[in-house]
Amino acid sequence: AFTALATEGTVSNRPGQVLANWHNNPLIRKQREELPPESRLALAMRMHKQNDPEGALELIRPLLLGVNNKNVGDEALSLALHIDHDNDRRESIERLGDQVALWELTPKAKEQLDYALALSRENLGKSGEAAPLWSKVAETGQLDEKQQAYAEYFMTKEAENERRLQDAYTLGRSALNRFITMAQND
Repeated sequence: AFTALATEGTVSNRPGQVLANWHNNPLIRKQREELPPESRLALAMRMHKQNDPEGALELIRPLLLGVNNKNVGDEALSLALHIDHDNDRRESIERLGDQVALWELTPKAKEQLDYALALSRENLGKSGEAAPLWSKVAETGQLDEKQQAYAEYFMTKEAENERRLQDAYTLGRSALNRFITMAQND
């Protein structure tokens, strides 16, 4: 019954009602393991939007173990990466990358995972491990403008460290132009 309510609440855009039923009914929460993956993901997304990242992660954690569930796996991964990024959980992103290393991801999901891993490695002081990922994600041409600017910024630093000054100049100029454009548009 809760699954039907969750689906209907999502379709009719009544997330508050779905969350209220979840929080106010201990019987439903006790049957968490029986929730279909789609309901888990929908509920976790609502929890995240209502500023309950821990509750959201708790619900989707089983979706991130084992084999990729093609219906919800990429979305669960994306949500977990988003939550971990927003909460500066760099080590968690690294563990998540290890958990899903054997998954067959869509190109977009793979790109977002690689971007998150590169950013987490930079912030963990592992620039050498991040460098190949920055090159990989920047070359796809699929990053949004902000992500592309950051990728080029970190690639600039790597090129400078390797004394590839012409590359550093070109990449740095491109990154700067992107950052300026974004600042002007805000």
